[in-house]
Amino acid sequence: MSLVRRLFPTLLIAALLGACATQPHLSSGKINALVVAAMQEFSVPGIAVGVVKDGVVVHAAGYGVRELGLDEPVDTQTLFRIASTSKAFTTASLAMLDSYAGLYRDAWFGDVSIEMRGDELWFASAKSPRMLGRLWPFEDNTFYAYWTDRTLEADAWVKFEVDDAGNGGRMEL
Repeated sequence: MSLVRRLFPTLLIAALLGACATQPHLSSGKINALVVAAMQEFSVPGIAVGVVKDGVVVHAAGYGVRELGLDEPVDTQTLFRIASTSKAFTTASLAMLDSYAGLYRDAWFGDVSIEMRGDELWFASAKSPRMLGRLWPFEDNTFYAYWTDRTLEADAWVKFEVDDAGNGGRMEL
């Protein structure tokens, strides 16, 4: 099996995530068109796709057949052998988090560094070293900053404005 065919699920997920990020109201019809075009491009017999937004399934569908030469269709309950594609999913997820890394300027916190530490996104304020903590994904481009110094009275929400390329362009607390 070629590398492209093995990575197809990851490539499709990346394409759908990119499309959803730039078009937050992507309709089921547009998702269907993207999936069918990708299946044709990569000669994939069948795939199941689910899209979740804010914890709610907004699209779920099966496409194509379970196996070439057979007429059994793919549906939302079809189980697939995914082999070692979970590594590619993890890599794609980490790459998405890494797009927020960088230096930012905030009126209250001053110079802020957002960086990857292992597979986690961290916040560090140069003005207030106690303001150090892990950023937990919340929804869309908003993260919950959980300070390592638990004597602080409150944690914070960090929201990133994302540019067309999906990179964090500006940060707001």
